[in-house]
Amino acid sequence: MPTNVRLLTLQDDLLRAARQLDELGLSLNGHARYLHYSIHRAEVSGVNAKARELRGSAVQMREIARTLTP
Repeated sequence: MPTNVRLLTLQDDLLRAARQLDELGLSLNGHARYLHYSIHRAEVSGVNAKARELRGSAVQMREIARTLTP
């Protein structure tokens, strides 16, 4: 039984972290839109790339969470 609780906790932690990464990615996309209209236009592609990486990490975390069987 303790193992099941630990796996459930790990699943919850992974899913929570994935949601947080999604939120951060959305915030970065908003920042990129701001940069697009500022004097820092050259930084837009880098910020968008980081947002994509975060979303990719979130997807991987969700996949890992799904594989855990409590």
